[in-house]
Amino acid sequence: MAATTFRHDSRGNIDRSQPLGFSFNGQPCFGFVGDTLASALLANDIQIIGRSLKVSRPRGINGFGAEDTNAYVKLQERGGERIVQATQIELYEGLNAESLAQWPPAKFLDRLRNKESTPPPLEDAKHQLTRPGFSSRAIMEHCDLLVIGSGPAGLEAALAATEAGERVALVEQDKDFGGTLLWSQGDVEGIDSTTWLSQTLGKLATAK
Repeated sequence: MAATTFRHDSRGNIDRSQPLGFSFNGQPCFGFVGDTLASALLANDIQIIGRSLKVSRPRGINGFGAEDTNAYVKLQERGGERIVQATQIELYEGLNAESLAQWPPAKFLDRLRNKESTPPPLEDAKHQLTRPGFSSRAIMEHCDLLVIGSGPAGLEAALAATEAGERVALVEQDKDFGGTLLWSQGDVEGIDSTTWLSQTLGKLATAK
């Protein structure tokens, strides 16, 4: 396996003993368990992942979560495709992603510029919702307290409510709990942030 060039030698929440192969625009790439697609692309020195629709300006990754407005790619999977944020997709073996540089086609842009012809966005959305492979799933759960976000404040609130006997649902948009604790350095309540995160998650996991 070829070594990736833009990666810190030791830091990061990845398992370097478990390499993963994936492709981007047909180019073979490598990452590790724990990578997002975005981090793996950067580690493989892939900095341009798409282009603007009108004048094809290059677009790269400028964030590490849902706040990134540029990191959209197309995943080919299960006989279909879907558009996702590279910063929100956990890397897996065989992942096949493509940039959106060629979308939409020139004819579509011509229709956007032509005031007499308006593309039917609702019809396109309906097609996306009914296409093969699309799955709309809802998880129905009851809770006394819903905590959105698993940073220090969210974890503290969830733990306090759990210890008070309440049924708590802790929701996190990223693949790991911790929020800013995953990348910031410092102490929480006089304890190293990494240790505090591990201890708090352990308490929540064993709470009844």
